Amino acid sequence: MALFGLLLVLALACMQASAQTTQGSIVGSVKDPGGAVVTGATVTLTNTDEGTVRTTTPNGIGDYRFVNVKAGHYSVDVSATGFEKWSATGVALTVRQELRVDVQLSVGAVQQSVQVTGDNVSAIETESPTVSGTFTADDATNLPVNTRASFSGTSAAGILGTLPGVQADASGISLQGALPYQTEVTVDGVTLKDPAGGSFIGNAFPSTESISEIRADGVLANAEFGDPGQIVVTTKGGSNSLHGSGFWYYQSSAFDAIPYTYPTTMTKASVHGDTFGGSLGGPVVIPHVYNGHNKTFFYGAYEGWRHPAQTTLLEKVPSTLMKQGDFSNYNSAEFTGLTNPYTGGSYGKSIPSTALSPIALNALKQFYPDPNIGDPTAYTDDNVANYQANVDQSGHSNQFDVRGDQYVGSNQKFLVWGRFTWKNFPTNSPQHLNLPSSVNNSQSRVLKVDTNWIIKPNLINEGGFGFTRYTSGATNSFNGLAWTNQQGWKGLQNLFYNGIPEMDFNNLQSLNADRLTGLNKSFTYEYSDALIWTKGNHTLKFGTDIQSLEALSPLGFNGADNYGTYQFNTSSSVGMFTGVDFADFLLGLPNQTFYDVVRQDNDGISGHYHFFAQDEWRVNPRLTLSYGLRYELHPGYYDRYGDIGNFDPSIAKSGRVIYPQGKQDLLAQGFLASANACNPDGVTQTNSAAVNGAPCMPVQGNSTAGFPAGLKKYPHLRCMPRVGFAYRPFGNDKWAIRGGMGLYNINM
Repeated sequence: MALFGLLLVLALACMQASAQTTQGSIVGSVKDPGGAVVTGATVTLTNTDEGTVRTTTPNGIGDYRFVNVKAGHYSVDVSATGFEKWSATGVALTVRQELRVDVQLSVGAVQQSVQVTGDNVSAIETESPTVSGTFTADDATNLPVNTRASFSGTSAAGILGTLPGVQADASGISLQGALPYQTEVTVDGVTLKDPAGGSFIGNAFPSTESISEIRADGVLANAEFGDPGQIVVTTKGGSNSLHGSGFWYYQSSAFDAIPYTYPTTMTKASVHGDTFGGSLGGPVVIPHVYNGHNKTFFYGAYEGWRHPAQTTLLEKVPSTLMKQGDFSNYNSAEFTGLTNPYTGGSYGKSIPSTALSPIALNALKQFYPDPNIGDPTAYTDDNVANYQANVDQSGHSNQFDVRGDQYVGSNQKFLVWGRFTWKNFPTNSPQHLNLPSSVNNSQSRVLKVDTNWIIKPNLINEGGFGFTRYTSGATNSFNGLAWTNQQGWKGLQNLFYNGIPEMDFNNLQSLNADRLTGLNKSFTYEYSDALIWTKGNHTLKFGTDIQSLEALSPLGFNGADNYGTYQFNTSSSVGMFTGVDFADFLLGLPNQTFYDVVRQDNDGISGHYHFFAQDEWRVNPRLTLSYGLRYELHPGYYDRYGDIGNFDPSIAKSGRVIYPQGKQDLLAQGFLASANACNPDGVTQTNSAAVNGAPCMPVQGNSTAGFPAGLKKYPHLRCMPRVGFAYRPFGNDKWAIRGGMGLYNINM
């Protein structure tokens, strides 16, 4: 109980904290035929994949425990004076599993032996309150989940929806009834949670070929882990035997029917998908120079995906005559002729060429194709397409996974290993009209470097560093900035990104590509360390997990923002000036415009700090208690360039606006003045008027207002206790009763 008291003091102080470990444990008891404990035995654990060896002895109640054990295949050997040697082979340990292997020694000579196989070892986890399910590498490869040769890429994230207790939906996954953002997804201990939101990054997964195991822990996660639900993915590594694989998957539209929605064509867009690659792993061996058996291992995999594809555009475009200002073949129930907005008279059905806007004519020449369905000179004002084109919608990806494991020292007490995943996944996204397809980018870089040091058989330290860097968003080869500048648009400001103005119509296809280049970037850097101390019947664990987060995203308010948004129709296809929206466009007279100026894009930064203390207490051979405390500190995001603001309602009647200190030049002074701000510029008070009994609204920098850089206050004493138990009522591995409670912090 002294250990419990020490843990409680540490926990209440909230000074210890979450390393996202992927290791498991092999535990058990050593007894003689009469059920008495054998404390003088030697228990040897051998990793049969790598040849590494660990030894321990049972404690005072006959229990032995190997903690922080890599998932893999093992043999357990037990020897004691006066007893036959006992061996279990083919023992399979999965990720984060606490596997129980009990030993009953028989009286006899050491030279005699009793052997059992892993088939005799219970698969039920009876030492932990956590409810979990696990998929192996074979499951990941053979489950009926289309992660290869599909038309949507090769992300292995689709496998998660088939895990026991997991349900997939459009917003993510639900684990045992939890909301999607209540589940943490990690690969080799590195989080894949997107700093820009609560979902995980599916394209940051390793190749399906590289997955070793996937485990889902649905309830009662201990203090080591932050979210209630945990999904852990581990990757393959090398072993003492050289092993490899190769694969090719193919899917083709040759087997698809012609879509019934195409009444004007008997052809279909061509699509097919190829996924191919291979893997190789084993010991590092350089003949006559270095023999890495039992200590140095490598693994590498490549996966390629090719998806040449087209999609069909069906759009309404102006006729060849309309582009010249000639509406003689324009058919609409309300149309009788065009009004001359400058004189109030009539143009008849043709606008003089001298009145046509050069910008409008250049826009038509650049972006609007001629009709290719029906008479190209005729136009009926309906929503029936008169232009059809098969455009590029191809995609491809290349992915590499590499891993190395190195045991240091003759006693193999120190392990350092690392894994790096590199993936580029661009796909073409068709744009309207004659704009080239945009490229939807998806680039992921994931690193994990981990150390495992067996300081003493009962004292182990695991520390690591990792990052997940993910870039997504669209780019386009068309230089909209240069085109816009050449046309002579007036009043456009700060065109720091690639885009084009937006022009909107009723039935005609609008030119609304807007921003052509906009990339989102999510960067997470993670530092973790955990110390595991086995003392008597207690296994104590103390650790920390610190995350540096950054999320960059394009900033926009409406339409094309800095490039301008122009609406030409009032209702239906009616134009305010000539009577026809497209004729108003030819004159350069929009019915409505919207314009705003974006100064720069968002760049949100924060840090998350986690600490925990955890004890697993084997009270007796049937009852195990798990209890601990977790502390988390989550400051709010601040923007590197000041692109955030907040409203504080605590000021009676008026409230106040909070902005990043020193960034008053970003304030929208006109908008703030309309809200009766005392100081719309954030500095000088120019207004003291009261409106409807409410005083003017202060506008203050965060430091002046007493707020942190993230413009919101956050709790500093977020301590979360966790308590659980696992009880074996009959003292065997066939029955277990588990329960507990915990307080969790959810990141949305």
